[in-house]
Amino acid sequence: MVATPYNKYRRFKRGIKSSQELFRNHSEGITWDRAQDACNPHGLENREEFLRKSGIPDEHEFWIGKVFDRVKTRWIEIIGCFEIAEVHNRLLSAVQSIGYCLEKCYSENVGGYFGYRQLDVSMIHSFEDLYYFVINKVGETKRKTRTDRRERVKVLENQAEFANGELHDIHNSKIPNLESLIAEEANERLKLEVWGRKWNLVIRGIEGKVGESPKVTENIVRIWLHNDKKGLGFTAPQVKGMLFTAVHRLPNGPEKKRNIILRLSNLIDRDDILSAATKLPRGCGYSVVPDLPPSLAARRGELLAERSKMSNEEKRKFRLVYLKDPPFVQLVKKRS
Repeated sequence: MVATPYNKYRRFKRGIKSSQELFRNHSEGITWDRAQDACNPHGLENREEFLRKSGIPDEHEFWIGKVFDRVKTRWIEIIGCFEIAEVHNRLLSAVQSIGYCLEKCYSENVGGYFGYRQLDVSMIHSFEDLYYFVINKVGETKRKTRTDRRERVKVLENQAEFANGELHDIHNSKIPNLESLIAEEANERLKLEVWGRKWNLVIRGIEGKVGESPKVTENIVRIWLHNDKKGLGFTAPQVKGMLFTAVHRLPNGPEKKRNIILRLSNLIDRDDILSAATKLPRGCGYSVVPDLPPSLAARRGELLAERSKMSNEEKRKFRLVYLKDPPFVQLVKKRS
């Protein structure tokens, strides 16, 4: 059976019992069923040898009575499942041709219902047949779906188990190392910052005016270093020989006694100033400390607060020391 879905060609070939060939045209187009009826009593031609010798032009299409192909052709319309009033207790049968299937249904007077399956055509002669056919297909689909679902779940469980194992390995082996590496990196950065500030000193308690220039601040510092009563008591030549690379007020401290940052070019001068500052009388209001990064400066404040809570006798046993390596600053008990 050859067909066009739009009935572009309106001819059909009627089967005959002689060698005569007969063609009919239909002006409005015609379906296969109507063409089959119009060619009664013999129906549409289905003998292959007559069709091949009929001389039908290759560019034309005709309704014929046999399907040679085992695949679904364009003239089939899929209409889905619907209820059939007639009920017959018949089993499904199958043939290799859609045309044979329809012809068999007509000839046995069992109704014209048939369905297409993957590799063959199954005739469904009643609603009961259709029902069992659909039930079987639904059962097969459910079983296949359950199997596929179980397989997918198993694959997902295996993947989840593998991922969980990988996460445990990362947590047990990589993260501890990563934490230690981060801490080590932070300490190295802090160590570099401490090294870069080692020429700096912070002087507290020296009075000054708000907004004074660095030059004025430098003169005030030199006077305080030379002052033997309120200052550190260095000689004039010593103070003159100290080279400051930077000196200015910081934003912290009381308004009229802002802290001073002093950067020296010589570490010996720095150590001399620190050593002299340890001899300042307790409660004089002046102090000199090494310049530290903010985190270590906060830690130094915590340690000094901890020491201040001790009794006077205990205070004398501890001193604050500065280290080159972590923790950089700590309270150490003096040797007896």
